[in-house]
Amino acid sequence: MSIKKKILRFLYNKTIQQIKSYAEGTIPNDEFFLTIQKKKSFNRLYMKVQDNGHMIWPLIKEPFNKANRIEVIGLQIRLCSILDYFGVTYEKQLPDLLFWEKWYNYIPSFLDPSLELMEELEVIDPEKKQTKKWHLERFKKEYPYKKYPPRWLQNCEWPLDGDKRCVFLYQTGFPNSKDFIEYHFQKSSGETIVVEQYN
Repeated sequence: MSIKKKILRFLYNKTIQQIKSYAEGTIPNDEFFLTIQKKKSFNRLYMKVQDNGHMIWPLIKEPFNKANRIEVIGLQIRLCSILDYFGVTYEKQLPDLLFWEKWYNYIPSFLDPSLELMEELEVIDPEKKQTKKWHLERFKKEYPYKKYPPRWLQNCEWPLDGDKRCVFLYQTGFPNSKDFIEYHFQKSSGETIVVEQYN
Protein backbone atom coordinates (compact mmCIF):
# COMPACT_ATOMS: atom_id res chain seq x y z
CA MET A 1 0.00 0.00 0.00
CA SER A 2 1.37 3.43 -0.94
CA ILE A 3 2.23 6.05 1.68
CA LYS A 4 -0.69 8.18 0.49
CA LYS A 5 -3.13 5.30 1.02
CA LYS A 6 -1.69 4.52 4.45
CA ILE A 7 -2.06 8.13 5.55
CA LEU A 8 -5.62 8.38 4.21
CA ARG A 9 -6.61 5.09 5.82
CA PHE A 10 -5.21 6.23 9.17
CA LEU A 11 -6.94 9.63 8.99
CA TYR A 12 -10.29 8.26 7.81
CA ASN A 13 -10.27 4.82 9.42
CA LYS A 14 -13.53 5.36 11.35
CA THR A 15 -15.31 6.55 8.20
CA ILE A 16 -13.94 3.60 6.20
CA GLN A 17 -15.22 1.20 8.87
CA GLN A 18 -18.68 2.82 8.66
CA ILE A 19 -18.66 2.36 4.89
CA LYS A 20 -17.69 -1.29 5.39
CA SER A 21 -20.53 -1.80 7.90
CA TYR A 22 -22.98 -0.28 5.42
CA ALA A 23 -21.70 -2.43 2.54
CA GLU A 24 -22.08 -5.52 4.73
CA GLY A 25 -25.66 -4.62 5.59
CA THR A 26 -25.20 -3.92 9.28
CA ILE A 27 -26.15 -0.22 8.98
CA PRO A 28 -29.62 0.48 7.51
CA ASN A 29 -29.95 2.85 4.55
CA ASP A 30 -31.60 5.67 6.47
CA GLU A 31 -29.10 5.56 9.34
CA PHE A 32 -26.22 5.65 6.88
CA PHE A 33 -27.84 8.54 5.01
CA LEU A 34 -27.88 10.59 8.22
CA THR A 35 -24.23 9.72 8.76
CA ILE A 36 -23.05 10.92 5.36
CA GLN A 37 -25.12 14.08 5.65
CA LYS A 38 -23.58 15.04 9.01
CA LYS A 39 -19.97 13.91 8.70
CA LYS A 40 -17.65 16.23 6.80
CA SER A 41 -14.97 13.54 6.90
CA PHE A 42 -17.15 11.30 4.74
CA ASN A 43 -17.52 14.01 2.09
CA ARG A 44 -13.79 14.72 2.09
CA LEU A 45 -12.88 11.04 1.75
CA TYR A 46 -15.49 10.59 -0.97
CA MET A 47 -13.80 13.23 -3.13
CA LYS A 48 -10.16 12.39 -2.27
CA VAL A 49 -10.11 8.72 -3.17
CA GLN A 50 -9.35 7.76 -6.76
CA ASP A 51 -12.37 6.35 -8.50
CA ASN A 52 -10.97 3.09 -9.96
CA GLY A 53 -12.80 3.50 -13.28
CA HIS A 54 -16.21 4.44 -11.85
CA MET A 55 -17.77 7.82 -12.44
CA ILE A 56 -18.04 10.02 -9.35
CA TRP A 57 -21.71 9.77 -8.49
CA PRO A 58 -23.04 12.86 -6.67
CA LEU A 59 -23.87 12.44 -3.02
CA ILE A 60 -27.58 11.89 -2.47
CA LYS A 61 -29.28 14.87 -0.86
CA GLU A 62 -32.50 13.18 0.16
CA PRO A 63 -33.25 10.05 2.27
CA PHE A 64 -32.56 6.76 0.48
CA ASN A 65 -36.23 5.76 0.60
CA LYS A 66 -37.06 8.84 -1.48
CA ALA A 67 -34.04 8.78 -3.79
CA ASN A 68 -33.92 7.28 -7.26
CA ARG A 69 -32.78 3.63 -7.03
CA ILE A 70 -30.17 4.26 -9.73
CA GLU A 71 -28.71 7.11 -7.64
CA VAL A 72 -28.51 4.84 -4.61
CA ILE A 73 -26.84 2.08 -6.65
CA GLY A 74 -24.39 4.62 -8.07
CA LEU A 75 -23.46 5.75 -4.59
CA GLN A 76 -23.05 2.13 -3.48
CA ILE A 77 -20.73 1.46 -6.44
CA ARG A 78 -18.64 4.43 -5.38
CA LEU A 79 -18.57 3.33 -1.71
CA CYS A 80 -17.44 -0.18 -2.63
CA SER A 81 -14.74 1.27 -4.89
CA ILE A 82 -13.45 3.20 -1.85
CA LEU A 83 -13.21 -0.05 0.13
CA ASP A 84 -11.49 -1.72 -2.82
CA TYR A 85 -9.06 1.20 -3.09
CA PHE A 86 -7.92 0.60 0.48
CA GLY A 87 -7.87 -3.18 0.10
CA VAL A 88 -10.60 -3.64 2.70
CA THR A 89 -12.02 -7.17 2.88
CA TYR A 90 -15.81 -7.17 3.08
CA GLU A 91 -18.83 -9.26 2.16
CA LYS A 92 -21.15 -7.19 0.02
CA GLN A 93 -24.76 -7.28 1.26
CA LEU A 94 -26.44 -4.58 -0.83
CA PRO A 95 -29.34 -6.25 -2.70
CA ASP A 96 -29.89 -3.59 -5.38
CA LEU A 97 -26.17 -3.35 -6.15
CA LEU A 98 -25.79 -7.14 -6.28
CA PHE A 99 -28.74 -7.28 -8.67
CA TRP A 100 -27.17 -4.53 -10.82
CA GLU A 101 -23.83 -6.35 -10.94
CA LYS A 102 -25.56 -9.61 -11.84
CA TRP A 103 -27.05 -8.19 -15.06
CA TYR A 104 -25.10 -5.04 -15.96
CA ASN A 105 -22.80 -6.73 -18.49
CA TYR A 106 -25.75 -8.47 -20.13
CA ILE A 107 -27.27 -5.20 -21.37
CA PRO A 108 -25.92 -4.53 -24.90
CA SER A 109 -24.07 -1.30 -25.60
CA PHE A 110 -26.86 0.08 -27.80
CA LEU A 111 -29.26 0.18 -24.84
CA ASP A 112 -29.09 2.13 -21.59
CA PRO A 113 -28.58 -0.14 -18.58
CA SER A 114 -31.73 0.19 -16.51
CA LEU A 115 -33.35 -1.69 -13.66
CA GLU A 116 -36.38 -2.28 -15.89
CA LEU A 117 -34.28 -4.17 -18.46
CA MET A 118 -32.50 -6.09 -15.72
CA GLU A 119 -35.78 -7.06 -14.10
CA GLU A 120 -36.90 -8.33 -17.50
CA LEU A 121 -33.75 -10.48 -17.68
CA GLU A 122 -34.40 -11.77 -14.17
CA VAL A 123 -37.89 -12.93 -15.18
CA ILE A 124 -36.64 -14.61 -18.36
CA ASP A 125 -33.52 -16.19 -16.89
CA PRO A 126 -33.65 -16.05 -13.05
CA GLU A 127 -30.84 -18.56 -12.54
CA LYS A 128 -28.68 -16.91 -15.23
CA LYS A 129 -28.30 -20.12 -17.21
CA GLN A 130 -28.30 -18.48 -20.64
CA THR A 131 -25.17 -16.96 -22.18
CA LYS A 132 -24.61 -13.29 -22.95
CA LYS A 133 -24.79 -14.21 -26.64
CA TRP A 134 -28.22 -15.78 -26.15
CA HIS A 135 -29.51 -12.63 -24.46
CA LEU A 136 -27.91 -10.44 -27.14
CA GLU A 137 -29.75 -12.33 -29.87
CA ARG A 138 -33.00 -11.81 -28.00
CA PHE A 139 -32.34 -8.09 -27.66
CA LYS A 140 -31.50 -7.86 -31.38
CA LYS A 141 -34.94 -9.24 -32.22
CA GLU A 142 -36.60 -6.72 -29.91
CA TYR A 143 -34.40 -3.82 -31.09
CA PRO A 144 -33.85 -4.63 -34.79
CA TYR A 145 -31.16 -3.05 -36.94
CA LYS A 146 -29.94 -3.54 -40.52
CA LYS A 147 -26.15 -3.79 -40.39
CA TYR A 148 -25.01 -2.44 -37.05
CA PRO A 149 -26.68 -1.10 -33.88
CA PRO A 150 -26.77 2.61 -33.07
CA ARG A 151 -23.97 4.22 -31.12
CA TRP A 152 -25.81 6.85 -29.17
CA LEU A 153 -24.44 10.32 -28.56
CA GLN A 154 -26.79 10.63 -25.56
CA ASN A 155 -29.27 8.15 -24.07
CA CYS A 156 -31.02 5.50 -26.13
CA GLU A 157 -34.06 6.95 -27.98
CA TRP A 158 -35.32 3.96 -30.00
CA PRO A 159 -38.66 4.96 -31.61
CA LEU A 160 -41.73 2.74 -31.53
CA ASP A 161 -43.70 1.34 -34.44
CA GLY A 162 -47.01 0.52 -32.80
CA ASP A 163 -46.23 -1.98 -30.06
CA LYS A 164 -42.85 -2.88 -31.61
CA ARG A 165 -39.68 -0.93 -32.27
CA CYS A 166 -38.57 0.56 -35.56
CA VAL A 167 -35.67 -0.91 -37.51
CA PHE A 168 -32.45 1.07 -37.18
CA LEU A 169 -30.95 1.87 -40.59
CA TYR A 170 -27.89 4.11 -40.11
CA GLN A 171 -26.51 7.19 -38.39
CA THR A 172 -24.74 10.25 -39.79
CA GLY A 173 -21.75 10.17 -37.46
CA PHE A 174 -20.34 8.61 -34.33
CA PRO A 175 -19.73 9.81 -30.77
CA ASN A 176 -16.32 11.40 -30.07
CA SER A 177 -16.19 12.71 -33.64
CA LYS A 178 -19.51 14.57 -33.99
CA ASP A 179 -21.50 17.00 -31.83
CA PHE A 180 -24.69 16.37 -33.80
CA ILE A 181 -25.89 12.99 -35.08
CA GLU A 182 -29.01 11.90 -36.92
CA TYR A 183 -30.29 8.36 -36.35
CA HIS A 184 -32.46 6.98 -39.15
CA PHE A 185 -35.12 4.36 -38.39
CA GLN A 186 -37.83 2.75 -40.50
CA LYS A 187 -41.36 1.71 -39.64
CA SER A 188 -42.97 -1.42 -41.10
CA SER A 189 -44.93 0.91 -43.43
CA GLY A 190 -41.66 2.16 -44.93
CA GLU A 191 -41.90 5.55 -43.25
CA THR A 192 -38.56 6.89 -42.04
CA ILE A 193 -38.12 8.41 -38.58
CA VAL A 194 -35.10 10.54 -37.74
CA VAL A 195 -33.89 10.96 -34.16
CA GLU A 196 -31.54 13.91 -33.59
CA GLN A 197 -29.03 14.08 -30.76
CA TYR A 198 -26.74 16.92 -29.75
CA ASN A 199 -23.71 16.90 -27.51
